Amino acid sequence: MPSLISSITPDLQPEFLQVVDYIYRRMVNLQKGANVLILTDSRMPRKTVIAFQGVAMMIGAEVMVAENRHALPIPMQPSDKWNNMVKAASREADIIVDMSVGYGDFMQEFTERGGVVVSPGDGPGGWCTEESLIRTMLHVDLDALKKEAEHIAELFTEAKTCYITSEEGTDFEIDISDLEGDSMDGFLWDFEKKEYRTSFVFLPPAQPGVIVPRGRGDGVIALDAVIQADPAFGQDYPESPVFVTLEKGRVVDIGGNGFSADRLRIWLESLNSAQAYNGPVHINIGNNPRARFSEISEFERVRGVITFGMGDVSVLSGVLGMADDMEGDLAAPAHWDVVMKRPSLRLDDKIVSRNGIIPSELPPVG
Repeated sequence: MPSLISSITPDLQPEFLQVVDYIYRRMVNLQKGANVLILTDSRMPRKTVIAFQGVAMMIGAEVMVAENRHALPIPMQPSDKWNNMVKAASREADIIVDMSVGYGDFMQEFTERGGVVVSPGDGPGGWCTEESLIRTMLHVDLDALKKEAEHIAELFTEAKTCYITSEEGTDFEIDISDLEGDSMDGFLWDFEKKEYRTSFVFLPPAQPGVIVPRGRGDGVIALDAVIQADPAFGQDYPESPVFVTLEKGRVVDIGGNGFSADRLRIWLESLNSAQAYNGPVHINIGNNPRARFSEISEFERVRGVITFGMGDVSVLSGVLGMADDMEGDLAAPAHWDVVMKRPSLRLDDKIVSRNGIIPSELPPVG
């Protein structure tokens, strides 16, 4: 007679249950009696949803699964408007496990009420979420990863200037003297302080960095890895670098690779929004040794890559509780991300990475 798990989800990998249990117990600190809302859609395999639902129930949580329509493509999520049924369910939840919505318009209200969000697959993860989380979490020393991410975040916090260069042509400088680094390591709960350390985390981990106010950053970035912008093309992997010139935190020129550069330029023009050209709104360096360029946004965690977030920062800063600290119009119709594969990162005089390689021994803090 087949087991209950095998009869419901014949291809569920048992290792995935280990990952989900770790997420709930170590990263979320899920407790008996908590109200958990799982947001999903038809792109997420049922077996993946059942794993998060079942493990939460085993811990003793009250669980509701809401299968919704497809969210807008990832870059356009800041423009998405969600129905009142989803918003009503979120008002009764303590924890949201988001596998479909991403930057939902109700997420900021939820976190402001004290709710916390964990996003496996970084929003709409889809069919490869299970494999990605097993590879990047079960087969990685997450304590060491977290410690390294926290160290890099502290280096961001103490630095006055961030320099990014690359042999491909990146030459960029930005003032970060008053910004606080964020480890972005996926851990909501601080077991030492017995409190939530943040309100919103993405998985897989990690990508330490900073959220950037408007109007900062000058130079050229050479995009040689991923451009996640125009939804018609999904994730664009340019055959040769696309060169984006930034002046005072705003895109002023796009050149280089004809095909990728042209379609990025045309897409931005189609948005008819000055704010869509703002950036970077966040800068992060990936540090996961098992992350790779796949169908979900784990490409931002590939060890040594640097991601610039561009355009909208209203939702991200809102769910992280940082919107009140930022000035100007933070909203744009799109939030788009660009990735450099082999950059060198220097914070003041401290080398964090060279040609996409993070050293085994980082410079000391202080």
